Amino acid sequence: DDRRGGHPKQMSAKRNRSIGQENLHEIIDNFNLLEDEEASCNILLSPVSPKREIPQVPPQVPDYPPELPEIYSYQSDYTDAPDIPDDLPPLPPADLPPRVFIPPAPSISGFKEFINDMVDDWEPCDVSVSLRNWCDLEVDETETVEANGNNVVVLVNQIMNTFLLARNSLGDDLYLSLVSSQLQTLGQLITLCGAQYEPKNIPIPKKKGAISQAVDEYIIEFQNGLNKVAQSVSGEADTMVIAILNQIKDKFAVLDVFSIFGGEYVDYHIQGVNFVVGYSTQLEENEEYVDGSIYLTNYQLIWVPNTGINIRPHYIPISAISSLNKVPGKTLKHKLDINVRDSRNMRLNFASSSDRREVVNRINDFQSKTPDSLFCWSYTNDIEITYNGWKIYDAMSEYGRMGVHTSDYWRTTQDNINYEICDTYPNCLVFPVGVDMNVIRASAKFRSRGRLPVLSYLHKNGASIVRCSQPGVGVRGNTCKEDSFLLEKIWHTSNTSQKLLILDARQKAAAVANRALGYGYESGSKYPNCSLKFCDIQNIHAVRASLKGITDILDSDHSGNNFYSSLHSTGWLSHQVDILKASNLVVQYIDNLGVSVVIHCSDGWDRTSQMVALAEIMLDPYYRTFEGFIVLIEKDWKSFGHQFALRSGYDNSNETSQRSPIFHQFIECTWQLTQQYPTYFAFNEDLLIFILDQLYGARFGTFLYGSEKERIENNIESRTHSMWTFVQAHKKLFINPYYQAYEGIIYCNPYSICLKFWRKYYFRWYDDLALQTTLGVAEEMLHEAQKKIKSLEKQIQMNAI
Repeated sequence: DDRRGGHPKQMSAKRNRSIGQENLHEIIDNFNLLEDEEASCNILLSPVSPKREIPQVPPQVPDYPPELPEIYSYQSDYTDAPDIPDDLPPLPPADLPPRVFIPPAPSISGFKEFINDMVDDWEPCDVSVSLRNWCDLEVDETETVEANGNNVVVLVNQIMNTFLLARNSLGDDLYLSLVSSQLQTLGQLITLCGAQYEPKNIPIPKKKGAISQAVDEYIIEFQNGLNKVAQSVSGEADTMVIAILNQIKDKFAVLDVFSIFGGEYVDYHIQGVNFVVGYSTQLEENEEYVDGSIYLTNYQLIWVPNTGINIRPHYIPISAISSLNKVPGKTLKHKLDINVRDSRNMRLNFASSSDRREVVNRINDFQSKTPDSLFCWSYTNDIEITYNGWKIYDAMSEYGRMGVHTSDYWRTTQDNINYEICDTYPNCLVFPVGVDMNVIRASAKFRSRGRLPVLSYLHKNGASIVRCSQPGVGVRGNTCKEDSFLLEKIWHTSNTSQKLLILDARQKAAAVANRALGYGYESGSKYPNCSLKFCDIQNIHAVRASLKGITDILDSDHSGNNFYSSLHSTGWLSHQVDILKASNLVVQYIDNLGVSVVIHCSDGWDRTSQMVALAEIMLDPYYRTFEGFIVLIEKDWKSFGHQFALRSGYDNSNETSQRSPIFHQFIECTWQLTQQYPTYFAFNEDLLIFILDQLYGARFGTFLYGSEKERIENNIESRTHSMWTFVQAHKKLFINPYYQAYEGIIYCNPYSICLKFWRKYYFRWYDDLALQTTLGVAEEMLHEAQKKIKSLEKQIQMNAI
């Protein structure tokens, strides 16, 4: 949720004197808070880390066009790209929990004024109701001790409660700065009660290990202040102080641990669970571990450190856990390895085998009941719904935008309204004019899983992208005249005499091997007006193994000198090179040559979706906008039947061999495009990361099941929330502030040397690597700034001459 407080309003000179202004200015200077209210959200953090994240600024546009092979004969527009503004604010991370930033308050009335403004942005909850109730109390700063004493105690209690919320949102160093400033306010409040109280000056420690001790000292100092208040008022207030301190103790046990979503509840809690640090590179006798506890909710497994330990909690959606492996040991005897689909590995050690067994059984029981046990069925959206994410994509409207409705060559049809032709295709399909139902049925019968050639995208020059699955050729060379007729009609829709291009995403050897299964590829003699090319993209098994290799090197030698050689050995970036090269080829034929392209792999829902979607991003600037990118995912991935449940692992089957990060791979290829064209995309990488997290976390129903038919049969729209509703409600978190609309075609430079490793996504689970990422971004910014200074100096010299 985007629950945040704004900056306090301008205070009078009298109020300014009641608080140490030096502390306030120091906080503002240290953390670069902008004057506008929206900037206050920059210090909020996602649930995975209580530390403040240093914002990342996108790289500058290169001064040169990328080198492409001769076939990419296009006019580069890199040199015409607009300059990136220097004064745009950075953006906060996505998926914010209910946290709040607390600026210093100078007085009772000033604090109440701030509380009212802050709570206006909150959804109703216990804390907000409590704060509202306190603000309704009459507190007169000029009244006597008897009139104000109890109310001041309540006020201090509210300050403490709000601090407890803030501590989980801020890094300890910033939290201590705020507490130090608020102690001055507490002294002012106690003075109103007639007691003399001088807050202890506790220096903020420089060493990381001493922070928790300083926090404890501050808490004790608050307790002393409360006791002072109690001594100045009636005996009832003393009882109230004891009750307040007990409440504080209870809140530290919950609020300072984690926050949960609407519809989430803690199902199981176990203490004495060790988090094993860096286990992959440690021999057993050298293993380091941190003491903590586990909370199992109906959504996620949460490991939290014991009080005073300066290490962040870990949040793992149960649906994202790919495997649990018991590990024997001598010192730590009850270890459990947890492998997560978001490229994390975590090792825990339990106090007993029975504790470990209980956790494993509960997780296995949860996963055995998917998709019925997924959190999306229980999740209650705590935002005001002003936008229905389920309605963002309408097939007829999108085809109309492309120009299908005004074309003389294409027609939309509802022939698949009951999903009888193909149960993994949408009900609305587009075919060439002159193709009747007999041709459609025969072609569907000839193609794998009934996925016959249908239009996916119509370019402005009349060329089109058509998608399908492999033909049922078999070892005997079977033919289907209706299928050949359908492709010939597609060829006639282009304004060119060149042959229709069929791109088979597979390696030729794989396509040949499929003939033994009754399928294969198009023969030139049977499709005379078509040419065939193989794109040599690896299958789902190679991709799965490659991403597993990424996870392994992150846990092993990420800090060593062999990281990049290990990264190369996984082949992860090489797979992206293959996909981007093939997508470039589609763009080349569509835009430069005006030739329509038919794309398929085996079943037409994995590599086909990757190539089609990436080519459309390059061809059509609409798909580089915020709404257009969502429409693209809805159209080419969801409606055309990518098997999200099967590939992502929450389909309640044991088909682990069919798990593969295909959609993940597409998102990362999109990220590569955003890095090469940082001003041409309306969304930022936080949106891409958020999409992947929700793909595996299943908080929303967006990626459930593998077809439009299954989603309708299971009433997804009425029973779950759409991820796009949440994204639209928090759109400002995902907007690229450097975006400048560009209406032309773009190409990706697909060579390995031009592709990057997605540091922000993969390094976020590793504190040392996250720091390296931040430093790397800072170095890039410094390097670009130095280049810009030299360029300006040279320009000044030329002007002077």
